Amino acid sequence: MMYPKCCARRDWMVSCDVPGRVFLRRRCAHQWHEPELTRGDFDAMVADPGQKYPDLEAVARDTGHDGTLAGSSLLDASDAGGGG
Repeated sequence: MMYPKCCARRDWMVSCDVPGRVFLRRRCAHQWHEPELTRGDFDAMVADPGQKYPDLEAVARDTGHDGTLAGSSLLDASDAGGGG
């Protein structure tokens, strides 16, 4: 999946609200419901939730998905040519 505004293909924040709707959020803070993803998909992506946060906005702020890092994309080892 690619976000059309900035052509990003990674660095998504994935969240799931109480009714089971999955949302995607870019670092520019644009968020939308993604109807093709189910609660089962979300659970498969988030096996160990890790750190606990009081609310979704705290997660967005702490991970840079609140607009602070708009226009950026974090690299992983394969992007940097490290190959793992």
